[in-house]
Amino acid sequence: MNKWKLFCAMGEKGYRQKSLAAAIGISKNSFSHKMNGKSSFRLDEVDKICGILGIEKPEDKGAIFLNGRSQ
Repeated sequence: MNKWKLFCAMGEKGYRQKSLAAAIGISKNSFSHKMNGKSSFRLDEVDKICGILGIEKPEDKGAIFLNGRSQ
């Protein structure tokens, strides 16, 4: 996962970790662990995040969520 690309997408839509975590139904702590590679986002969470942030193109989703290790 490329957390920096996700951070950029969040910033463009005015979201912070706490607000996006609440929007997808998880705690800020869980969101933080997932952002830092300690656990993974579930597919339904990825779908919710993409919907909220307007990430529609498969290549954009892949660039964020399928980019290997967390950096």
